[in-house]
Amino acid sequence: MRMKHLNLLLFASSMMFVAPAYGQDYKKVWADEFDNVGSVDERTWNFETGNYNQGFGNWELENYSKANATVGLAPDGTTKALIITAKPDLTSARLFTKDKVSFKYGKLETRIMIPKTANGLWPAFWLLGNTGTWPSCGEIDVLEMGHVDGIKNGTQEKYYSGACHWGVYQNGGYPNYGKFTTSPTSLQDGKFHKFVLEWTPEVINMYLDDAAKPYYSMDISDRSLNTSPGNYFNKQFYLLVNLAIGGNFTGVHDRAAVTALNSGEKKMYVDYIRLYQKEGQECYTINGKTVDNMNEDTRFEDTTTELGKYGYKALDATGKSVFDFSKGSDYVIISASTGVMQQMGAEKIKADYSVDNTKQHLYIWNGNTYTPSAGTGVNSFGLNEEYTVYTVANVGWSGLGFAGVKDLSMLDDSYYLHFSVKGDDALLHASHAFGVGEARFTLGNAPLDGNMILGDFKRDGEWYSFDIPFSKLKKMAGTVFLDKDGGAAAYRENAFCALSGGNAGTKLIFDNVFFYKKQGGSETPDVDATLGEFGSKSLNAEKQSTFDIASGSDYVLIATGSTFANQLKDAGKVKADYNVDNSRYNFSLWEGTMTGATATGTNSFGYNEEYSCVKVVGGKGWSGAGYAPAEATDMSMIDDSYWLHFSMKTTNEISKSAPYAIVIGENAHFTIGSAPFVDGTNKYAVLGDFYRNGEWYSFDIPMTEIKKYGAPAFLGNSSYKNNILSVLAGGTDGVEVNLDGVFFYKKITTGIQASTADKQQQTKVLGIYDLTGRRVSDMNADGIYIVRTNKGSFKVKK
Repeated sequence: MRMKHLNLLLFASSMMFVAPAYGQDYKKVWADEFDNVGSVDERTWNFETGNYNQGFGNWELENYSKANATVGLAPDGTTKALIITAKPDLTSARLFTKDKVSFKYGKLETRIMIPKTANGLWPAFWLLGNTGTWPSCGEIDVLEMGHVDGIKNGTQEKYYSGACHWGVYQNGGYPNYGKFTTSPTSLQDGKFHKFVLEWTPEVINMYLDDAAKPYYSMDISDRSLNTSPGNYFNKQFYLLVNLAIGGNFTGVHDRAAVTALNSGEKKMYVDYIRLYQKEGQECYTINGKTVDNMNEDTRFEDTTTELGKYGYKALDATGKSVFDFSKGSDYVIISASTGVMQQMGAEKIKADYSVDNTKQHLYIWNGNTYTPSAGTGVNSFGLNEEYTVYTVANVGWSGLGFAGVKDLSMLDDSYYLHFSVKGDDALLHASHAFGVGEARFTLGNAPLDGNMILGDFKRDGEWYSFDIPFSKLKKMAGTVFLDKDGGAAAYRENAFCALSGGNAGTKLIFDNVFFYKKQGGSETPDVDATLGEFGSKSLNAEKQSTFDIASGSDYVLIATGSTFANQLKDAGKVKADYNVDNSRYNFSLWEGTMTGATATGTNSFGYNEEYSCVKVVGGKGWSGAGYAPAEATDMSMIDDSYWLHFSMKTTNEISKSAPYAIVIGENAHFTIGSAPFVDGTNKYAVLGDFYRNGEWYSFDIPMTEIKKYGAPAFLGNSSYKNNILSVLAGGTDGVEVNLDGVFFYKKITTGIQASTADKQQQTKVLGIYDLTGRRVSDMNADGIYIVRTNKGSFKVKK
């Protein structure tokens, strides 16, 4: 009922018909027969009132009122029933049993007389989980009618649905499964119809009028992931029944379109609601009394979350801190406990900006977006010292920050940011965004507010620490401390901030925030400072490609020259060919902001073939171009095992300082350049750069890294029609874009690892050979292979 939109995710297991498990072994444990004419039993029912949160998240029109619900006689004059009345003044009623009646598993049965819904009425009988915010609380919709599709098709008296919603709302969606059914006869015929929910640890089934086959069935046995439905439908739920007016479900959003009430009020009758459970498996709470004979372990164990390169567990098995104070110096304190500062040593503290509520402050934004409370147990250094838990309030957003004038001019590439976090919401697994000045990043499994993911941590109640190089923060922000905010020497804005989104109840727990220098922490980087971790030169001194076809498989081609494409095809390595043909697959220049330019020299593989070469024109202040199919294209093969390859160069002076935004599948944004690309209020973090010397430079980026900047819309999509890779070049006329060699591929693992001494030069596979000396494309078959690389040849056993 509460769904904001029904973006159906149809799981194969969900579509199976699961035979009903109930029989004669059920007994009635609770019922409301609605026999007390004149009043509703308030020991069981609560009443919703008013209209809030944009029509309960659905843009509904009604105002709920207790006066619109009573117990009386049905039209037959003898059946006593709950009566919910929708009136022309757009008042109606919603009743719910939260904190009074709830249950887990069993058979729930009701008889309802459904009013004529044409048009604009939305009757519903449904359940919500006792704990958590929506949709992580879980929702079971047993009956809904009045849908916009029924209106369009002239079948709304027969068109009904069941649905389930669960999981975490992120990236504009959440897991759900709904199914609509068209009855052979009207269900708005002035008669009572029976609706049954049968709910076990393995399945949710729904039945109409004693039918043998359910109209809705979903397997809920899977609990392997934090998004698995079984983790959300294994607790007690409470009941709701209502008659909504208008809203997204109906497609009716103004009073004039509510034609159902033109002839007067409409009534929904509920004869009874009865709960049956199997003897010995009772699980319910009624008027404060709880019975639970299931003895079910419903804990979710997180076995997949990874900390990333900057995170580590803060305490060892004995509960002692693993932070090595002997290797730290020049501490700049934002927030640290007394015991931690004592271990640092006063002589090593460069600056102390601890909160004093005079010069230095910790502000909860808007004053009410978090509710603070005292934490329990030791802090992140294993000390019995205070820390605070910040719980997101019900205001739709959250944020806090440490502000007050600070001299942070000492922070340079030799510094690290340190802070620690923990959580216990293993299922919700809320993402949190953190920031230093203008730099923002996410710790979580999905970017929060578009901020790139730098790591994650298990929500298991343990402390995890992160030590992030200040040089990394500079790549995200360009200028970390803006002059308009006082600059680095007198910075008055948020030296450190945190955001947790708008889900009420989400907990943010962090402590001990400081910057410091790490002994041995500024060693020579293992990658080229300009190219970054994923960049390399495309051609060697002999102008031959440094990319080895044999090192990859399952290529998905987007924009490559014909020679390279044919080499892949001859080797049988092409999974899909979507190369630009200016018919089915195009490189589109957006709204006259770019024009074609003359391509000079070879492409990025050393061949005299075309590549994409365009320039910014038009004086519009922005520009963009993208590779997009003109027809539905299968991109569903792209998953975490894939890498993206593309190459860039520039040849003119105007382009030498230009940053470029690369957009993958509409959602993932990052910068190739020396400073973040600014797009309105958005800044896209720097992933790498290239020398502006007319030479080609290639980037090979794993999809797992790209997803940190946003989940590409083509993931899992077998009929994708939008931009696969786009480039934004800003608004300066004359800026040049040269793109080539755009494709996705899987890397073949050789088992070779570079020694410490070789880290400055990446290992590149030049060829794979069997013991007869014959070159092979991969090492799929067991045996011994000779692998030739730019650092020598190695024998590898498969």
